[in-house]
Amino acid sequence: MQFDVEYTSTDGVYLDPNKMYYNIYFDDELFTLYSDEYKNGLPGDADEVTDIPLTYNNSVDLMAYNNSRIVYFYTTGFKSFGIQLLDKDGDKVYKSDMAKFVFDKDGEPVAGIKNATANEFGSAVKSVSYTDLSGRTISKPNKGIYMKTMRFADGTQKTIKYFKK
Repeated sequence: MQFDVEYTSTDGVYLDPNKMYYNIYFDDELFTLYSDEYKNGLPGDADEVTDIPLTYNNSVDLMAYNNSRIVYFYTTGFKSFGIQLLDKDGDKVYKSDMAKFVFDKDGEPVAGIKNATANEFGSAVKSVSYTDLSGRTISKPNKGIYMKTMRFADGTQKTIKYFKK
């Protein structure tokens, strides 16, 4: 799995990546990484981890390069996958919305994502961009799975899974 992270909040405030973490969910259950599966090490040489530091890189299973993160996981048979970012500032923890992907019985992404034209507050879409699963910007998606990022007139943005047949 690969995903990209922006280091600014929806209101343009810089977020320190050293205070950021991410959680992985399979079928809406928080995923725990165990050291016996991730032999190249977990953050802090822990035996198990759920809050993965955004900057952690063991160069094999968990990689961080610029804004991109790559995670290899050894789990099968799930129906949905989710990722959520956390910003820990002292005792306060701020969580992003979960980006969730749903799969059919054959492991294929579920189609039928509707084009969004406004966010939940009614703000119009200002721009739309696409990236492939390797994090490369795509001008016009062909067949496949992409991440679609919509930037709204009110300054917010939303990224969703986009499946093109």
